[in-house]
Amino acid sequence: MFTVAIVEDQKDVAAKIEEYVHRYGEEHALDLECTLYGDGADIAEWYARGGARYDIVLLDIEMPRMNGMDAARRIREKDQKAVLAFITNMAQFAIHGYEVDALDFILKPIDYYPFSTRFERMLERVRERTDVRITIHTTGGMQVVAIGDIRYLETQNRMLYYHVGDEVFSSRTSLKEAEKELTHGHFAKCNQCYLVNLAYVNGVQGDRVIVDGETLDISRRNKTPFLEALSSYLGGNR
Repeated sequence: MFTVAIVEDQKDVAAKIEEYVHRYGEEHALDLECTLYGDGADIAEWYARGGARYDIVLLDIEMPRMNGMDAARRIREKDQKAVLAFITNMAQFAIHGYEVDALDFILKPIDYYPFSTRFERMLERVRERTDVRITIHTTGGMQVVAIGDIRYLETQNRMLYYHVGDEVFSSRTSLKEAEKELTHGHFAKCNQCYLVNLAYVNGVQGDRVIVDGETLDISRRNKTPFLEALSSYLGGNR
């Protein structure tokens, strides 16, 4: 089952989105559970209280108490894995979606077929972040982790460090060998020492990339291929 939060203050629009989600589920034999929130403040409060996390969160931009962008920032404080998308008639906000790793913008008025195409991408991203697992041969034994939980890999002094969630696992595997195991994910080198999971990129500032709040250097040699990989990933050319 996949869980979907719909954050929209207009009840008719929220009902239409819910209808589309369930229609998609019926067409693809998927169990999709929807929860509706009437304002960004409501879902922000839910996350602040430690409520169950959603696989996908669809947010309107303009809402009375808390707009969708601010709500998305609150969600990201608690959850880096949820797939976020904005539903709005304000295309100019698209550039700000990068700040919260939003996958997509869906413009109103909403038609089913464009919606279904984008929703399929959202589900693909959810699967990428949760399904495939690898075994890390650490210095202390073996550790099984989901590829989607790996934020980045770091090589230093002939050791390889896997940054997985809030944990770090060390291994004597080479970065080149580790990269071969990560073909099911979307990783790119920002320099010779770091292999970054593009799903965790918050932004790029000059010669630095922000990865889940941490700043890593981008080398001159790797800058063009790294930015091309990031652009392709964000654009859905995967």
